[in-house]
Amino acid sequence: MKLLCWTMAAAFLLQPTIASAGWGARSKAPKKVQKRRSNKRSRKRPTAAKLAKAAAKLPLNERVALLLAVGTNLAATAAMPALRESVAAREMKLAIALAEAIANARRVKPRQLMETARALGRTQEFPVQRRLWARAYAARATRYLQLRIAEGYVDALLAAKQHAKAYKVLIKAFRGAPMGDRRGLLERLIAWGKVTGEVDRVRDLLQATSGPDAAVLSARLIGELQGDDAALRKLRVAWKRYPGHRWLQRAYLKRLARLGYREELSKAVSKVVRLAPGDPMPFVQVLDAHIAARDTRGARKLIDKLLAKYPRHDVLIESLIDREQRLGEDRPRLMKLYESLLRAAPKQTSYAEAYAEWLLAQGGKRH
Repeated sequence: MKLLCWTMAAAFLLQPTIASAGWGARSKAPKKVQKRRSNKRSRKRPTAAKLAKAAAKLPLNERVALLLAVGTNLAATAAMPALRESVAAREMKLAIALAEAIANARRVKPRQLMETARALGRTQEFPVQRRLWARAYAARATRYLQLRIAEGYVDALLAAKQHAKAYKVLIKAFRGAPMGDRRGLLERLIAWGKVTGEVDRVRDLLQATSGPDAAVLSARLIGELQGDDAALRKLRVAWKRYPGHRWLQRAYLKRLARLGYREELSKAVSKVVRLAPGDPMPFVQVLDAHIAARDTRGARKLIDKLLAKYPRHDVLIESLIDREQRLGEDRPRLMKLYESLLRAAPKQTSYAEAYAEWLLAQGGKRH
């Protein structure tokens, strides 16, 4: 028993020594095996940026061939610059080949399909454009993007004389479109009506549609069918309901100026300016009406009034110069307007150049 106790005590006393010896042995670093360096330089693969930079130096047809060699794995972002360059160079065969490859690509976004179709031109004369629009129309997209795609798809279908399908796409898109996003669709509805001879049907649809855009287009179509007075009646009704809509304002003022209703035009312009005090440009419509009526005195009186009220509005003063020149070459008045223009925008070099050209045309004399 005593022997067992002494043995255990000796083992306990020797334990730190053994541990320290063991950790000391572990702390010795292993010998490093030095690798022999090869004299040959390591071959690094070129990066994608270097490859793209090298490919950009190739001729256009070779770049297109490289892009087409990828097949259905083609990336639209890589192909679009070459496609736009092909269209600009009028190499339509190369552009159409790239567009076909984008249309057949495995992964392509609706916006990329839309941009590809637009890059080929507005006439929608190529069948591949219709395929691009069709694939984009069938894909998922935001509401705004889906409406723009629907507009392009309708254009392509009308160009291909697929009128029934175009009408279906129009009606479906129109039902889901907010009031402020219907203008493009309504314009294409009018185009569809003129192509198919369904103008009366389109007119009835426009009159049954609410919103300022529908009112403007309806008035335009009514003017073609029934005359300016009928169109003006439609615009008057819409004006009372949507006086702040800019497109409606322009259509209403333009119709009043063309028909010579100067008193009503002046009242309407005053209301427009009250709604947007920082924009005096609607007064130019009144000025044009005076010029159309050959009322030189009234026109010049309005020019002087606007110049005194808006001496810092260079865009307005530029328009006043144009109207003063239509009234006749009154040199002192034009010099006054040009000098007011330079004071309103002294850093705008194009104004100074226009004034210098006018002075040269007048012989450079100042009276």
